[in-house]
Amino acid sequence: MYKLALTFLIASAAVACSSGSGVAVASQRQGGTAQGVVVQVNPVFVVDDLANAPAGATAVAGASIRIFDLADMLVAEVASGADGSFSAPGLPAGLLRAEVRLDAASADPDVSVEFTSVPNVVVPLGRTFPVDRAAAAAAALAGVPVSALVVGSLQPFPLGTVVQPAARAESDAITVLAGDAYLFFVDLAPAARFAHPCEFRFVDATSGEVTVVGDLDFYPNVNGAGLWSGSFRYRDPRGDPTSEVVQRIERRASGAGCGARRTRDPRSTRDRAWCRGGDSNPHFK
Repeated sequence: MYKLALTFLIASAAVACSSGSGVAVASQRQGGTAQGVVVQVNPVFVVDDLANAPAGATAVAGASIRIFDLADMLVAEVASGADGSFSAPGLPAGLLRAEVRLDAASADPDVSVEFTSVPNVVVPLGRTFPVDRAAAAAAALAGVPVSALVVGSLQPFPLGTVVQPAARAESDAITVLAGDAYLFFVDLAPAARFAHPCEFRFVDATSGEVTVVGDLDFYPNVNGAGLWSGSFRYRDPRGDPTSEVVQRIERRASGAGCGARRTRDPRSTRDRAWCRGGDSNPHFK
């Protein structure tokens, strides 16, 4: 059943969350947003606010920001304004990568930032928290069996984010975050098809407190979008675990064939190979 800690609220799916930047409204699903400020000392940085830039840094106007999904498809392209700031709305859910170039024609980005996008949430790239992602992942892993697969958000989700198992009825209880928290999905039977035993683990980005929501049987649905529903959601085109994976399960040898492929967008820096899964189970890790 759902377990409650002071940093979280349990409510019904009919709860209306207050509107505002970074606050989720479950009934009004929109794309995610990435925003930040491009600054340069040497090298280039992306910060959430110019006040948090390194000493001596100056804002960079006209920088190219391209955002790619896990399949290296270009999903957004914007330029920084006169104050170095940018905003890229309407992003799809899942692991995305922002590539920043001072020269848009450059083959390689000056800086690259990965983040986890969900609907109705603004991700301030470069923002830091008292509990960083490495510390949050270590806390989330406490007591997790080595046979489990653990995948988690790269940054905390904000106040009002709505999390529930993907296949639960809307009338069932859902978790509404009452503060910034990382989400970790613990798949206790990663070789099985859904439904099967799972847990959600939330780590408070300020205190490090862990809240375990157990007795679940599906991957998480965050603000109306499913995350980590299968290995294609947390493996790159070569079949390697992405940066969202905290504890991996080795894929069983199955005679699958691998072949090189070109990236789908020539402006992406990643040159990948695609491995077709030989196992008939699409959720096999």
